Amino acid sequence: MDDIIIFGASNKALDFVKVVSEFEKVNIAFFLDNNTEKWGQIFCDKLIVPMDTLSSSQIKGKKIIVSSMYYNEIIEQLKNDKRFNNCVIIKDDLFLDSLLVKDTLFDKYIKCNSTYDKKDFIFVYPKGDILGGVEIWNENCVVEANKRSLSATKIYIEAEKLKLNNIKYSSYKNLLKSIVQKLMKHNEIVVFPNNSLEIIRAIKIMKKMGIKNKITVCSVVHVDYEMIIDYSIDYSEIIDTFICVSDEIYNKLVVRLPHRKSAMVVKITPILNQLKSLEGKPYSKIGEPVKMGYASRLEIEQKRSLDALNLIEALEAKQIEYILEIAGDGTCYNNFIEFVEKYNLKQKVILKGKLNHMEMYDFWWNQDIHLNFSDREGTSISMLEGLSRGAVPVVTLVSGVNRFIKNESFGKKVHIGDITSMAEYITYLSENKEVLRIIGENGRMSVEENCDYSNYYDLIFK
Repeated sequence: MDDIIIFGASNKALDFVKVVSEFEKVNIAFFLDNNTEKWGQIFCDKLIVPMDTLSSSQIKGKKIIVSSMYYNEIIEQLKNDKRFNNCVIIKDDLFLDSLLVKDTLFDKYIKCNSTYDKKDFIFVYPKGDILGGVEIWNENCVVEANKRSLSATKIYIEAEKLKLNNIKYSSYKNLLKSIVQKLMKHNEIVVFPNNSLEIIRAIKIMKKMGIKNKITVCSVVHVDYEMIIDYSIDYSEIIDTFICVSDEIYNKLVVRLPHRKSAMVVKITPILNQLKSLEGKPYSKIGEPVKMGYASRLEIEQKRSLDALNLIEALEAKQIEYILEIAGDGTCYNNFIEFVEKYNLKQKVILKGKLNHMEMYDFWWNQDIHLNFSDREGTSISMLEGLSRGAVPVVTLVSGVNRFIKNESFGKKVHIGDITSMAEYITYLSENKEVLRIIGENGRMSVEENCDYSNYYDLIFK
């Protein structure tokens, strides 16, 4: 039996405990955490042992499992703590992998014969059927696959709900078993995991157990985020190609995986139906409200969607005439409804809900300005769609932005949370409507130059 100590007593650890509890040969001794306020408390029926009273004897013979988004910082901390000198320290995901590859639950599926001989391209929706950049990217790829008469399969996963293609499973192991079954049906597959740990884990299980099916893993690194970069590092041995959606992501991966540089490429996602001009675009005129669009999952995490409400307040204070259309849904949707009702803004702030990816082109065609408040992106597909339709970007300076917004002739990039600068630039655009078309055309041309449709899908479907 493995006696383990879990470093990290938060939501990530809670998810890990739920899964690891399915294995009889694992015993959790106790938890550790750097938050002194948690010391001495009970978490998942186990004590959070204070770091200042922890002794070497309490650690001896036990594996330290780090279950935290601050993995790299914690590893560095433990390396510098003599009490942990002789300990095996491992990330929670990799420890779970080691348990899964030994589990006999998967044996009979590994030995099954494949049903389909035709090469299949598998696109994973890691958060289910939602509106987001990854999902739009998937949909565009499937459309292109159909044009090329290629076989393309969609897999929807909601790991936290134990759902695969809307079917609920009783345990995490059964969810993985079903994924393995689904992948085993194809003799040759090219899989785009889109950061789905469950898909990549199923493939790792299959490869470790010696399956003969040909599996190619193409990891499109959609977000410049430490956990996603770490994911690419941890599973690099089974990833055949890394497609980086921004220069920033590529540079980070090359530093971390220099020996895999030849497997990496920077490819900005192309935009369907790219326009050759903005002729006929209905920019607002002098005396009319400036038209702004915001399309996003309405979430605090990553998207910082509530910053949109702060921007509205700033524009109201400046007495700017505007119309803001918002496309998307999420956990903050009700915050927007309540805000609009409280301040009687129904004529100015229009909640359009979730739009499909083809409707988004019309959405952006009717906007003067594109907004983004995120604290991290890859290269935002929403930004590219907005630029391609001549919407002037007013966005946070995140991955992918510098390539398209070189200076204020292309729009405005601000530091994360800098609502004041956003409001000032929108005021400038509102008072100088003649520049909208000029800046919008610069953005459209930037997308045309950087988003090469002609050979992008040759790379995807090679």
